[in-house]
Amino acid sequence: MNTRTGVASILLRVRRGSYEVLLLRRATQPFYGEWFAIEGGLQPGEQAHEAALREILEETCLVPERLYRETPLPRVVPSAGYEVLLSVFVAFIAPDAEVTLNEEHSDYQWLQIAQAIDRVPLPAQKATLRRIESTFVLGVPPEQLRVL
Repeated sequence: MNTRTGVASILLRVRRGSYEVLLLRRATQPFYGEWFAIEGGLQPGEQAHEAALREILEETCLVPERLYRETPLPRVVPSAGYEVLLSVFVAFIAPDAEVTLNEEHSDYQWLQIAQAIDRVPLPAQKATLRRIESTFVLGVPPEQLRVL
């Protein structure tokens, strides 16, 4: 089976004392019209955290205040005809930062975590959001996971 390397970035902000997650509505295939976090592949010579920062900037024009790995090691995620070695990142964004979408997305929403879990289409996404809520919202993220 063919393996690709990618990143997913979950963006969080604190607004009025409550955590919110940014979801983007896809304007391209696959998953046209579905709500996703930021995802993308690595360019040659690029480290995973560099790809995460680049994808965040390209897709939303946002610059994180802090960036963490969700886990120390990437996960293998099955996909259609291949698998992805996926590094998941959690980015904290200023509460008043403005989102500017690129052509890959048609809309965005900042949602409460429970709303975001209901909105994303894939079970793996739901599980990732639950883990992030546990570690980064209800708990204190380990400093060893911080990359920015």
